[in-house]
Amino acid sequence: MRALIVFLVCVGTIVAQGLPGRDDTDPSGGRLRVETIVPDEAVRVGEAFRVVVRVAVDRAWLGRGLVQPYVRPLDVPLHLEAGWLTEDPRWMSESIEPPTGAQSRRRVTLALNGSVATAHEADDIVVEGRRFAAWEIHRRMAAKRPGDVVLRGVVVRFAESRGFRTDFLGNPIAEGREDGSLAGEPATVMVISLPTAGRPSGWSGLIGDYRITEARAESTPGLPRRWVVRVSVEGEGNLGFLSTLRFEPIPGWTTIGVLDPGGPSPRRLRLDIEQARDTAEPPSLALASFDPSGAGTWRRLEASVAPPPGVVRGATSIVLRPADRSVASASEIGWRLVLLAPWIVLVVGWRIVRARDRDREDPVGARARSAWRRFQRALRRGDDPRAALRAFIAARLRRGEDALVDRGLAADLRAFGLAPEEAEALARALLGPIDRRYGDDRGEAESMAPAAWAKRIEEVARRKEARA
Repeated sequence: MRALIVFLVCVGTIVAQGLPGRDDTDPSGGRLRVETIVPDEAVRVGEAFRVVVRVAVDRAWLGRGLVQPYVRPLDVPLHLEAGWLTEDPRWMSESIEPPTGAQSRRRVTLALNGSVATAHEADDIVVEGRRFAAWEIHRRMAAKRPGDVVLRGVVVRFAESRGFRTDFLGNPIAEGREDGSLAGEPATVMVISLPTAGRPSGWSGLIGDYRITEARAESTPGLPRRWVVRVSVEGEGNLGFLSTLRFEPIPGWTTIGVLDPGGPSPRRLRLDIEQARDTAEPPSLALASFDPSGAGTWRRLEASVAPPPGVVRGATSIVLRPADRSVASASEIGWRLVLLAPWIVLVVGWRIVRARDRDREDPVGARARSAWRRFQRALRRGDDPRAALRAFIAARLRRGEDALVDRGLAADLRAFGLAPEEAEALARALLGPIDRRYGDDRGEAESMAPAAWAKRIEEVARRKEARA
């Protein structure tokens, strides 16, 4: 009998463990997933590699079960704990963007190691017919020493509610909050040493696929032998972890100083170099690097320095060429403008005073000139060109606009200087709208455009002023 009871207890335990949805090791009930993605193959000491922490939540649970764990709302109400991801003496680490093509993904906030952090939205994951929303944190890391390094599983803390009530505004209020946590699987990274054979003595730690994309020199005023070289180094690797790059010594040149601001690619530096002797060869920059791809090889990055403007490269020396005076430097242009500014102001002021005196002596002409400017502005603004033309002709004939209805307008235009046929045509164009307003049923006569008439009147007026 006792054996039967023990047997039944064991069977009941096994059956209970096999019931669907029962998992004592996962307090989320399978609705939360977290994984750490590292390279499958070995990496070198100091070699940069990408680490991705991906967390996924069942979308149904995300919408109705999870609640905000803190007073400050988060886009994703989760708290991730992974100390090695941000601060660990075994690693160098920096935050990076997702690979090309995924950088347009939406950014979200979540908690990481007690602080608000940014993650990138990833594609949904479908597991056993359930859809999971996923987010990723991308880091670039590099090991400081060889050996198999274990990354502890990421711990995800969450808060859920077993029920909700609705307040008087209709907003859901969580009740019965319960906190839980889930630990992901650890990940192992195999780190191997760099090869010692062929390692350059002046190597500064650069590992990756890099190249020198720019090496351009500028002359130093008053010091023809000294150059300032602008250098740019670009590529993929661990450049962001190096505070300073060391270039190889340049034959025949002395390196006075290097200004290296640090940072990832592209890294822009400044080198101050000075020619050591008259027969110095044109300078060329060289930088040692290790390429980890394939079997891994040591490389020497080289680039010839482009000389400053006005310097000719010779076979065995560098010769200064006389400056091309047809192209002024920025400082020379500035001094010329400073010297010319008083004369420019004087000429402009004299013209303004002269124009004011001329308008004071000839107010009628000033009115005509002002009318011409107003006519041009009216055309640019899209105003009625006929109204603008009437105002311009009245000013040029030295009468008011209401005087243009006079039947002697054609004679006045002939006296002004227009040909008889031109005067008759312009008079019909100006009086036609008034005649039709009072019952004249004659069609509108063909005439030049208002702009053409104004130009013709202005030509006649200027010709008369020139003769006078």
